[in-house]
Amino acid sequence: MAELSKRERMQMDRTLMPTRPAGDRSVDFGEVELGFTRALAIVEASRCLNCRNPVCVEGCPVGVRIDAFISHLAQ
Repeated sequence: MAELSKRERMQMDRTLMPTRPAGDRSVDFGEVELGFTRALAIVEASRCLNCRNPVCVEGCPVGVRIDAFISHLAQ
């Protein structure tokens, strides 16, 4: 498969995080978000622009090295 250009990556829609149905969430304190499957994580990671100065890392409230995480997903 051909590598996507930055322009193509920027035009990709975000992959929404799967969530539990509202009816299920209304009766307990369980997690709302279910997390990405491996396939969905790879699709979402393919949107990464590989910025020189990744502001996503600065914006992450827990300081996750998002660029490194995405690189790991690609492998």
